[in-house]
Amino acid sequence: MGVVAVKIDLTAFEDTWIQSGTTLALTDKHGIIFLTAQPDWRYRSLDPLTPAVLADLQQTRQYGDIAQRPLRGQAGPQPATRMLPLRADQRDFLVQGRAIEPLGWRLMLFADPDQAIYQGQLAGALAGLAMALTLTGAGLGWQYRRRRAERLAARRELARVVAALEQRIATRT
Repeated sequence: MGVVAVKIDLTAFEDTWIQSGTTLALTDKHGIIFLTAQPDWRYRSLDPLTPAVLADLQQTRQYGDIAQRPLRGQAGPQPATRMLPLRADQRDFLVQGRAIEPLGWRLMLFADPDQAIYQGQLAGALAGLAMALTLTGAGLGWQYRRRRAERLAARRELARVVAALEQRIATRT
């Protein structure tokens, strides 16, 4: 009995990630990145590997001669469905992960926190602008109604004065 191994080239898939400008990474059950939009992250682990895992990987040669070069210096929480701050390769990221259960893999999205801050500031500025426009519209509406009421009051007063004048003229003649 023999074993058949199939090697699939995923560089086209990886190139699509790179061209999209989105920093994505796919890790195996040990947390080793094997598919990524950051080529220098390939075959590196997110956290330091335990000696047992490192020995197993070196024995199976799944990734060739893998070395201990984790992206972050110490183990931390695994990225989940909500964004977590993470420092990797001397850069700060907001990371969101999703488990791919049948394979034990994890798909991770790395976002630039400066971009998130910029988007938050932009959203705040737009909300402020919307509030200013709403208040301006309300102020203009109030002013319009006040002037309209003044015009109606002036017309009524003019009609009253004209009626009084006509009555005075009628009583004189």
